Amino acid sequence: MSRAWPAVLLASAAAVGAGIVLGGESSVRTLLVAWFLTVCPGMAVVRAGRLAEGWGAFMLAVGLSVATGLLASGALLYVGWFSSTGVYFMLTGVTVAGVATEVWRAVRAEVAA
Repeated sequence: MSRAWPAVLLASAAAVGAGIVLGGESSVRTLLVAWFLTVCPGMAVVRAGRLAEGWGAFMLAVGLSVATGLLASGALLYVGWFSSTGVYFMLTGVTVAGVATEVWRAVRAEVAA
């Protein structure tokens, strides 16, 4: 598995966060948000759990990302606190937790070797 994914996932979350803070509308921001929502949370979970590799991992990541986004939106809507920023923070939490788990496992494996 590629070691570049953790950096890509965290950079994507940071770029979307910067887009939220800066505000405005642009096609670049739309593409970044679409990338983040459809790939990043799911890929973090897939890689942390070592569930699949290659194209299978990518397809599973898209499905998990969409499902996670819907669950986050539904939960916030149910409790009456829905906001797109809240959904972003929830999905960023999932992404960061997945990346942290993957990095922790990699470090632990190197120390054990």
